[in-house]
Amino acid sequence: MSSVINETLLAIKSAFEAGVNIFNGGTAVSSSNPLPVANAGYHYSVTGKTNVDGVVALTSTQIPTLAAVWQNRITISKGTATSGTLGIKIKLVGATAYSTLLENGSAVVVNFASIAEPATYVFDGDIEGWQITPTSVVGAYDISVAGH
Repeated sequence: MSSVINETLLAIKSAFEAGVNIFNGGTAVSSSNPLPVANAGYHYSVTGKTNVDGVVALTSTQIPTLAAVWQNRITISKGTATSGTLGIKIKLVGATAYSTLLENGSAVVVNFASIAEPATYVFDGDIEGWQITPTSVVGAYDISVAGH
């Protein structure tokens, strides 16, 4: 039995020493046909946002790997904000419009007068955009989005 294993290992060693061709879609891997890279996810943060900044829109322009993940997270930190609210919308891959992010069937609204620091929401789904809309926010806040 050990001689069969030895012969197999020697054959594998010989093949590697001679060079192994790796194929991607039936074509040998090269600089013009690289292996696909597993998506490591995305992370994007903006800090010091205020009501004057208006809607914070995060799309594949800012986050190129956005649509290639499944689990997403948004964290809102209060910063210096003392009042006002943020509404959060997401755009699912292939959708024509943004939809309000829901938690237990209700729209997610971050209220800076009563926020639990930080406020984090996690959900599953392929998305291609975030929209965070401030209403009457006094002070500055931070947003962090991530996915894997």
